[in-house]
Amino acid sequence: MKHPMKISNLFFLVTSIATSCFLVFYGMKQREYEKTDGFSLKAITSHRKFDEAFTPPPLTLEEQRELAVALHQPYTYLSQGHHSFVFTSADQQYVIKLIKGENNDSPTLFSFLYHLFKQKHKSTPKHTLAEQSTRQSYHLASCELKMESALLFTHLNKTKNLRQKLACKDKQGNLYDIPLDEHEFILQKRAIPLTDLLKSYLQNHQIDLAKDLTHKLFSLLSRCYHKGISAHDLSYLKDIGYSEDALIFMKLGTLTKSPSDLSELIKIAGAKISEGLKKDYPEIESMIDGCANSFLAATSEE
Repeated sequence: MKHPMKISNLFFLVTSIATSCFLVFYGMKQREYEKTDGFSLKAITSHRKFDEAFTPPPLTLEEQRELAVALHQPYTYLSQGHHSFVFTSADQQYVIKLIKGENNDSPTLFSFLYHLFKQKHKSTPKHTLAEQSTRQSYHLASCELKMESALLFTHLNKTKNLRQKLACKDKQGNLYDIPLDEHEFILQKRAIPLTDLLKSYLQNHQIDLAKDLTHKLFSLLSRCYHKGISAHDLSYLKDIGYSEDALIFMKLGTLTKSPSDLSELIKIAGAKISEGLKKDYPEIESMIDGCANSFLAATSEE
C-alpha cells in the first residue's frame, strides 16, 4: 500500500516543480514585455505576401513633400494598439503606426501557452482573416477617407523604392533604425483625443466650443454615412481626435463599406459620449441631445 503513495508523492513533486518553473518563465516573459510593450523588430516583421489590391493611391507633389518632412525626423514610442505600435515625430505633428506581425499578441497566459506550442510563423485562419480585414480598412481610409483620417501615407506591402530608415526610440529609450521598405505602416497627422478637448471646454464652461466640437463630430459621421462607410467597435471619445480645425478618425482598423442609418448613428455617438462624461459633467447629456436633434433637423431639410 505504501508504494502507490510514493509514486503519488513523486508525481505531485514533479508536477509542482514543473508548474513553478513554468510560472517563473512566464513571469520573466511578462516583465520583459512590460518594459517595451512587446515592441521589437521581430514584432513588426511579417511574412505577408505582396497584394496589389493594397497599392496606395498616388501622392500629389505637396503630399510627397510633406511625407519627406514627416519621415526625415526621429520618432519616439507613444503607445500600442491591437494592430500596431504607435510612435510620434520629434516635431509632434505626426504619428507612425508600425503594423504588428502575424500573431503578435500581448503575453496573457492563454496566448503564451498558444505561442509556446504552435508552429513557428503559422497563422490561424481567424488571425489571417482579422489581419486582412484590418489592412482592407487602412486601404479604404487611404482611398476614401484621407481628409477624415488625416492620413498621409499607407505602406501595406513590402517595397524597394523608399530606401529609407526611420530612427525610432522605444519605451526604454533603445534606438532602432527601421528599414521602411521591409515593414508595413501607416502615417497620420497627430490629433488631440476628443475626450481631452471636450473635458477642457466643459471645465472652463466654454459651452459654445463644446457644442461646435460636437457638431464637427456629427458632420464627420455624416460624411462617412454618405460615402457608405461605417466604423465599428469605435470609442468616440478616444478614437476620434482634433487636428487642424477638424475632427478625424484616429483609429482606422475597423472601417468597412456597409450601409447604416444616419439618425441611429448620431444618436448612438451622442449617447456614448454622454455616458463617458456625464458623471463629471452632468450638463453634457442635455447639450449632446440638443446638438443631435438640431443636426438631424438640419440634415433632413437638405
